[in-house]
Amino acid sequence: MTFRRPEREQLIGALVPVAAERPAPDPAPAAPLPIRAAPVGIPVLAVARLDGSGRVSARPLLQALGWCPGQGVDIDVRHGRLAVTADPRGRYALDPRGLLALPAPLRRLCGLAAGGQVLLAALPAHHLLVVHRADELARLLHPAHQLMVGGHHGR
Repeated sequence: MTFRRPEREQLIGALVPVAAERPAPDPAPAAPLPIRAAPVGIPVLAVARLDGSGRVSARPLLQALGWCPGQGVDIDVRHGRLAVTADPRGRYALDPRGLLALPAPLRRLCGLAAGGQVLLAALPAHHLLVVHRADELARLLHPAHQLMVGGHHGR
């Protein structure tokens, strides 16, 4: 008697069930990352672009200052930058959407152009919003960027 192995293997193969495809389980929800509050005295920063009318949207900064749409403000030039302070009797006001219109004569004095980028710094402890030209930030960061592209890998 000869024993035929291949047929036996086929019989066992027929008895083994085919693995059913299972849907991938839903990933477990990730816990939100904690948001650190800015230390007192540290400015809240944002980069924004002036629209064609010289308005800027700065809602997170305005919230940090506790300002709401319709808030009266004064805008002055201080040291080549715009300084915005809350004043119920101010000559200017935040519009209903929370946009801040920067007057053209004051923008020109600071070298700000419609469509240009600005760095906004809210100083809640001083109830002050400062509008900087974006190139001011670029100049401050230039030495750090030179280190990065110069091959220095210090951490």
